[in-house]
Amino acid sequence: MEAITTYLIEYGYWILFLWVLLDQLALPVPALPMVLVAGGLAGEGHLSLLLCTIIVLAGCLPVNFLWYYLGRYHGNKVLTFMCTVSLDPETCVDSTTSSFQRHITTSLLFAKFIPGLQTLAPPLSGLMGMSVGRYTILSSASSLIYALVFLLPGYLASDLLAEILRVVLEYGSLAAGIVLTAALIWLARKIANRLLFVRRLKRQRMEPEDLLQHLTKGPAVQICDVRQHLEFNAFPKTLPGAIRLPLDGFDERVEALNQERLQVLICT
Repeated sequence: MEAITTYLIEYGYWILFLWVLLDQLALPVPALPMVLVAGGLAGEGHLSLLLCTIIVLAGCLPVNFLWYYLGRYHGNKVLTFMCTVSLDPETCVDSTTSSFQRHITTSLLFAKFIPGLQTLAPPLSGLMGMSVGRYTILSSASSLIYALVFLLPGYLASDLLAEILRVVLEYGSLAAGIVLTAALIWLARKIANRLLFVRRLKRQRMEPEDLLQHLTKGPAVQICDVRQHLEFNAFPKTLPGAIRLPLDGFDERVEALNQERLQVLICT
């Protein structure tokens, strides 16, 4: 316990910066525990609360601007990459873009508290053409809120946090085993769901050649372009005769489709 505390005190600022930076780069390194610990060390007088806040901002803002400019100049490619490495690629963009478009200011301010949106909010802001000035203000405010929300509890409850840390270190092997087992079960479930989804999708997939044959035979096929607005705007081309039916309004409009025709959905 003493050795770890000494190490955190001596290199706390660097560890905090690195942890936050890796987290903002969308790597599986949760920054929350380290930010809380930094707040606790500040509460005990080992670190400066002001300097910890500045360091969290320094870890967030450069990466956020990197994602913003990548989204602005490379658009949908960035979202495609993010969803490729996601364990939920089929819902990665769909679950965030609609709400982000409707409540862009609120979404960006509190994006760091919403799983998935934290990573997608900066490139989405760039893709939607948000001005640099507005993004700078909102991103800075979001990072500051994030820093204070997690630093202040550790600062105000430093004694409780130190006791929790002591218990965790004392029963470290048992706690690590429980956490690792839970993480492996969660990961296995996500991978299994993804494989099942891909298998179902492949069974229902229509190859372009088959679709062409259906189209040449007559109006027996109805093509629905279900891409969300951001995805469509990034590549505003679709198949001849296709109707636009974004997923966020699919349930309300699906009844209006001709049920006697074969429905073919196209997406990203």
